[in-house]
Amino acid sequence: TYGDWSSDVCSSDLAVQLAKATDVGGLQAIAREFAGKPVGAQALLRMGEMHFEAGRLNEAGAAYKDLVDRYPSNPLAQPARLSLVAIIEAQGNFEEAKAQYLQLAMRGDSYLALAAKIGAARCAEAAGQTKEAQQLYEELAQVVRGSAWETTVFVRRSVLARTGIPAPAAAPAVGP
Repeated sequence: TYGDWSSDVCSSDLAVQLAKATDVGGLQAIAREFAGKPVGAQALLRMGEMHFEAGRLNEAGAAYKDLVDRYPSNPLAQPARLSLVAIIEAQGNFEEAKAQYLQLAMRGDSYLALAAKIGAARCAEAAGQTKEAQQLYEELAQVVRGSAWETTVFVRRSVLARTGIPAPAAAPAVGP
């Protein structure tokens, strides 16, 4: 029907508008204009990603939290939750990040659970908790066979088994 076709064209136009938004201001406008709609959630996720990549962790966290608060059942809320914990990790609070990653890993979503458990293992490494990291990677090795995560888990398990030394934490930014 005409209504369905019109809706498809409108959705296509929104997708183009979202894809063309190359700055935070454009994404904020889309998030405001389409609040409560899926494209609003997409705009918030992209805003968070832009801020995170630019090192603006507080602003990234605000965008991700806004997405989770406004759209708790939207599928994009899951990666936003994961990104909120990644911010804690990026700030060097490995214990808190590990604990939150482990909470997310207990959720049913397979992608989220695997990504979160790998995050927890990474945080255990960064905190110098080699045995805990090894245990987490051993558990992961049983479930990641044949997945995109297999190589990551294999490499980290191998390094820890040979050296017992955690992967180096990212170097802190040097101020002026």
